[in-house]
Amino acid sequence: MKIKDLCQPAYVYFIFSIIHILMYSYMIIGKTNQFNIQEYNYYSLTGLICQILFSFFWVWALDYLCKWKPHGQKVAWFFVLLPFIFIGLIIVGISGGLTYLLIQDKNMKQLNEKIDRQEIVVTETKEGYN
Repeated sequence: MKIKDLCQPAYVYFIFSIIHILMYSYMIIGKTNQFNIQEYNYYSLTGLICQILFSFFWVWALDYLCKWKPHGQKVAWFFVLLPFIFIGLIIVGISGGLTYLLIQDKNMKQLNEKIDRQEIVVTETKEGYN
C-alpha cells in the first residue's frame, strides 16, 4: 500500500492518524521526563504500537472500501467523518440541555419571587401535610 495511491478519505484519515501518533509519542516522552510516583502514566509503548496498528488497519479498510462501486467512497467518507458528527451531536445536546436548565432556573426564580411578594398564594396542601 503506497501513500500516493490512497483514496481521499483514507488519506485524510492517514493524516489524522499521523498527527495523533505524534501527539501520543510526545505524551510518552513528556511523561517519562517527569518523575512523579503519585501520577499514573496512561501512555505506554504498547499503547503506541496498538495505535499504529489500528491506524494502519483503518487506512487499509477505508482504502479497500473506496474501491467498492458505486458508493464505496461515500461510505468511507461517512466513517471518516463519523467521530466529528458524534461530537457535533453531543455539543448540540449538551447546549440544548443547558439552555433548558437555565430557562427552568429563571422560571423558578420568578415563581419564588412572586411567592415571596405574596402575589401567588399557595393554598394547596397534600394529604398528610399541614
